[in-house]
Amino acid sequence: MHSTMRFRLHSFIIFFELQQWQLFSDVSRIRVQPQQFQGSSINSGSLCTAQCASGYTPSSSSLSCSTGTFSPSSFTCQPNPCAAPAVTNQDGSGACSQGSSISSGASCTAQCASGYTPSSSSLSCSAGAFSPSTFTCQPNPCAAPTVTNQDGSGACSQGSSVGSGASCTAQCASGYTPSSSSLSCSAGTFSPKTFTCQPNPCTAPTVTNQDGSGACSQGSSISSGALCTTQCASGYTPSLSSLSCSTGTFSPSTFACQPNPCSAPTVTNQDGSGACSQGSSINSGESCTAQCASGYTPSFSSLICSAGSFSPSTFTCHPNLCFA
Repeated sequence: MHSTMRFRLHSFIIFFELQQWQLFSDVSRIRVQPQQFQGSSINSGSLCTAQCASGYTPSSSSLSCSTGTFSPSSFTCQPNPCAAPAVTNQDGSGACSQGSSISSGASCTAQCASGYTPSSSSLSCSAGAFSPSTFTCQPNPCAAPTVTNQDGSGACSQGSSVGSGASCTAQCASGYTPSSSSLSCSAGTFSPKTFTCQPNPCTAPTVTNQDGSGACSQGSSISSGALCTTQCASGYTPSLSSLSCSTGTFSPSTFACQPNPCSAPTVTNQDGSGACSQGSSINSGESCTAQCASGYTPSFSSLICSAGSFSPSTFTCHPNLCFA
């Protein structure tokens, strides 16, 4: 009985071992191809293609899996640098003073060409993106110039600052005229750069009985700082010899052409005190009462003086007739 059971157990063991050897033999003949998919599990002999969130770059492009171990063992997601923006009217060396590439966590110091100012002083780089995203180079305004004898409110009617693309309307103090009517502002610079306030000339006055060529011998316009030499028509004398011009105004402001008096004529056989009872000089508009020596009678009782001339021009002293 016991020997029969031992025989059956031995036969079972031999059968079981034969089955194991057959299974191992079958498996050894199977060729397993590695799967080419990726995800949370990578087959031995395959690669993990490293990937990062937007704005980051893996330190290694891939990891190789071998029997449960990666080589290299891991990677890091490194924040991308920021490429300096391209900005109209940026500085010649670029938009950022730090160069064309700015590390994540660093800042781009904005810079513009001369005459322009950046809308933001700096841009902060974080994982390949700037904040703010960019800036603009804004043209500078022009500061109104300081001009001798400018208007009390300033040299430009628009104020102390004129925007780029706009104009400064030049203005001067009373008695002065700007050399340019306006200045055009472009990116912080005026064209022309400035102006001067030039003193106005004086216009020759209009005077009754002035000379035919005008009241001033220098002409109709007298430069500031110069003199007008006054002149009148024949028979008239100016009340002032000259007028001084300063910034468009004469001092004194004008003059008068005064009619000349008439000198008493010299007449043969005139009275011992003179030909005119009024004296040697007769004012214009007045009369000379003619007078002769005793025994003589004037041919005109009087002469009328007008601007240095008598009418009639003179008289004669006629001897008186004798009566029987």
